[in-house]
Amino acid sequence: MRASNFTRLLLGAAAIGGTLSSAPVRADPLDDALAAVVRLADANGDGELSREELQQFVQRVAAANGITQARRQLALDRRRSGLDVARICAQFDAVDVDHDGGISAREISAFIDRRFLQAGIHQAGSLTRDEAAKAMPGLARHFDEIDAGHTQIVTLQQARDFLGARLAQRVAGVPSPAPNQ
Repeated sequence: MRASNFTRLLLGAAAIGGTLSSAPVRADPLDDALAAVVRLADANGDGELSREELQQFVQRVAAANGITQARRQLALDRRRSGLDVARICAQFDAVDVDHDGGISAREISAFIDRRFLQAGIHQAGSLTRDEAAKAMPGLARHFDEIDAGHTQIVTLQQARDFLGARLAQRVAGVPSPAPNQ
């Protein structure tokens, strides 16, 4: 496989002891939030979430946000909840691409990107409102909020920024797991 020009540039800089530190590195809110989630939910400290750790964490998020089981069920009945434990855990295998029984922040991030990119039919890297409604209804509900420039499309980076901020908000008050849980 042929290395890209960027890869060759990085390898060349490393070989001569140079760095690219003068280039601005943009922090990614979604990657930051996902890393924080994994740290917060990872009861055994292995850097990945097992099904059990994920299920317990989703329940802690719901409790910390005042979302009771009855309220979750009502939201599920209206098909509006992002805290459906069964649905989230059912996607575990799709996220766990290396099939090691644990999901990392990187795997979760890649899964979100794959879903977004597969949904974008008209233009790679962006979604129209209709595409979002069909493939990512949770994102579609916030389409106008994400599409601040009113371009009628949402880019992958806009979606990642929004999801990262939203996730950070949701987990802000979630307690850490008890040791050896």
